[in-house]
Amino acid sequence: MQGKFDVFPGNQNEQTTLKPLEKKIIKDFNCSEFIFCSDAGLESANDRAFNSIGNRAYVITHSIKKMKQEDRHIALNPTQFGKAGSTGFLDIRTLDETDEEVFNSIYYKEVPVFTGDLDGTLIVPSYTRTEITDSLHKTFGFRTDYEFIKKSTMRSIIK
Repeated sequence: MQGKFDVFPGNQNEQTTLKPLEKKIIKDFNCSEFIFCSDAGLESANDRAFNSIGNRAYVITHSIKKMKQEDRHIALNPTQFGKAGSTGFLDIRTLDETDEEVFNSIYYKEVPVFTGDLDGTLIVPSYTRTEITDSLHKTFGFRTDYEFIKKSTMRSIIK
C-alpha cells in the first residue's frame, strides 16, 4: 500500500484540520471505530464530541504544569490511587516496592472531570521506580513521582 499524506498550511490552526482528516479516514478505510490520541493542542469541545460518537473514544495528554491548580493538586496527591484489577484506594507512599508483586503492578488515579459541555475522566498513572529514581529520592530529598521542586533548586542540584 502506498503512503498517503495530508498537508495543511503551517499557519492554519491544527484543531480545524482534525475533524476533516478523521472523516477522510472513516471514508477511505471504512473504519469508524478508533481511539484518537493527542496532546492538549488538539483538544477542543468539538473534537471531543466528534470522538465520542459510536465506538470512538479519545485520550488527551495534559501537562501537569499547565493544569488548573485544583486538578494539579488532585493529580499530584499520592493518595486515592487504585491498583489494576482491585477495588479500593491506597496511598502510593505506603507501597513496599521491594515486594515483587507491588513492583510489577499498575497503579492509577481516576478522577471525574465536569466541564459543562462534555464530561471526562482524568487518569493519572503512577510510574515505575528504578534505581535511578530511588537514588534521586534519597540523595536530594524529594519524590520525583509526586513532588515538584523549583528550577533554582534543581540548578543547585545539577552543579
